[in-house]
Amino acid sequence: MCLVLRHERIEPAINENPLSLGIGFHGMYELRGDFFYIESKIEEIGARAIGGYPLSKLRPLLEKIKPVDIRMAETIGQFDTVEMTPEVIQQMTKKGYSEEHLQQLKAGGYRYSPSRDSLLGPIISSDDEDFLVS
Repeated sequence: MCLVLRHERIEPAINENPLSLGIGFHGMYELRGDFFYIESKIEEIGARAIGGYPLSKLRPLLEKIKPVDIRMAETIGQFDTVEMTPEVIQQMTKKGYSEEHLQQLKAGGYRYSPSRDSLLGPIISSDDEDFLVS
C-alpha cells in the first residue's frame, strides 16, 4: 500500500465493520528471498524487485507458517523468479558473481530464484524445436 507518493498523501481504502477489517492495496507485494517484490497499479511505482531490506530476520518466521503446497511450487516451479534487473545484478555481485557473467546470463534469459538463491535458465521442454530428433 502506498500512503505517500512525491510528498502527496494517498488515502487508503478501508472497509470496516464489526466482523472484519479490509484494507485496499494499490497492487500486490511478496517477499522473495532478499528482495521485496511489488506490482503496483500506480504507474510511477510499477513492478519491481527492491533489495536491501532486512528480510533475513523475517524469513525464518515466514517459513514456519508457509503451507506445503506453496513451498513445493516455489521449489519445483519458477513461480518466484524475478527478472535480472540492475538492482538484482548488484545484489548478486555482493554474493560473489561477476557482473559480466551475470549480464551474459541475463541476455540468455536467466532469472533469479530467491527461494533457491540461484539463477535459473529459461524453461526448456520437449516442444522446443532445438531438441527434436529427426
